[in-house]
Amino acid sequence: MKNQAGFTLIEVLIAVMILIVGLIGIGNLFIVAGSSVTASSSSTAAAATASEVMERLKAIPFTGFTVGKNTTVGSLTADTGSLAAPCNDDVTDCVAATNYNALKDIPGIGQIRTRWTISKGADDEVLFFVVRSESTTPLLSARSRAEFTTFRSCTNTDENGCPP
Repeated sequence: MKNQAGFTLIEVLIAVMILIVGLIGIGNLFIVAGSSVTASSSSTAAAATASEVMERLKAIPFTGFTVGKNTTVGSLTADTGSLAAPCNDDVTDCVAATNYNALKDIPGIGQIRTRWTISKGADDEVLFFVVRSESTTPLLSARSRAEFTTFRSCTNTDENGCPP
């Protein structure tokens, strides 16, 4: 009967294939979105950790740093200094004048490694700080990197030296 026409099996298969291709595309978007959220969370944690370390370095008295003229101490690519344990909230001496790295556990994110350098130019009255933080997860390390640079100057020339 011609007036009771419906879908043929081939039309149904073509419609199902089009639906599957669309669902695969949407599924891929979910995977990419999840990866981006993970990377941005690690990047935010790295920036917050680098900022915290920068503030702790600024809290150390100017005269507490033993950096010679035209010298840089610390490394942004290797662990240097005296850190032996993870630097979590219950540890208070992670950032010290003789320490140039920290490893912090961030709940829900993982570990964030922070390294810094302190350098002094020809002038004894200026210290330069570079702080770099990044995730320890291999695929996220470069994507989550945060690096801050600042300086401290001392213009006090009396017998007491620079102010803290």
